[in-house]
Amino acid sequence: MPQWYVTRWRITWWVFTRIWTAVIAIGLPVLALYGALEPRKNDLAALELPRGEFALLVGISGGGKTCTNWQPCVVTPGSRSYLVVPGSLLSGYIFAVRDTEPRLNVERESGAFFLIAAWFLCVSGTWYYWIRKPSGHLTIVGGGREPR
Repeated sequence: MPQWYVTRWRITWWVFTRIWTAVIAIGLPVLALYGALEPRKNDLAALELPRGEFALLVGISGGGKTCTNWQPCVVTPGSRSYLVVPGSLLSGYIFAVRDTEPRLNVERESGAFFLIAAWFLCVSGTWYYWIRKPSGHLTIVGGGREPR
């Protein structure tokens, strides 16, 4: 009987290679398409995009308020993350538009390369585990009969 940590590792590996990769590989283009079909005009104005560049929505954060024992509440503003093409590809920055008062705040954050690399890894993992012809060890055959 395998140890508990071996079983946990196998479950974690299965979830990350089969489920998480497919969610990211499909979800990121769907989010970008949503951002293209329903753009936030204020965000695009705050980004001040030069001619010939466009912004792809790659992340959304809801923000919120955290209140703890007798301490003042900490308010985290909501934000949206954009990949500006081709600018982000050349500079390596993702632009975060935060909902602050009295106007939107734009911050540059490094990590565009890692986001793109992670997406390509998720696409290749999705192809490997879901799209290509599954290997024989995944076939379930019962009763000692051969599949037809």
